[in-house]
Amino acid sequence: MLVQDLHRAHRVHKEAEHNLVAAGAASVPFLLKDIKSRKYYKGMYPICALGMDVIKKIGPKANEAVPVLIEILNHKDHPCISEAIETLGFIGHSAEIATPNLINLLSSSSSLIRSAAAESLGKIGTTNKKAMRALIVALNDSNGLTKINAVM
Repeated sequence: MLVQDLHRAHRVHKEAEHNLVAAGAASVPFLLKDIKSRKYYKGMYPICALGMDVIKKIGPKANEAVPVLIEILNHKDHPCISEAIETLGFIGHSAEIATPNLINLLSSSSSLIRSAAAESLGKIGTTNKKAMRALIVALNDSNGLTKINAVM
């Protein structure tokens, strides 16, 4: 019921979000089911982003979400790809398995995607040498925010 409430009026949405975050890792399977089963848009906002917003707030305890988020990264036209990238960063070190995917996204034609990938690699805190080399290369990116995120 709480997951469905994420899609309701603002007050109900905020209350549901609060309760799902409070439930922590126990709410992740339900959020993932919602992320995978819903249509992509409600108005202009991708519905899958609502569940990812909650997963971001749960943070490292939401590591069960990593495989689904990686699956989203593999669909280059997915409307929530940037949200999935950011969510991996909020999960942190537990999302290190996504490092190769994030490295690949540093060469995306989208500056939004490149910037998010650089930021998430930094948040994951990987000691992966390939990731470090990729972030060094990202320092020469044409987008200023990508450069800043590569440093952080």
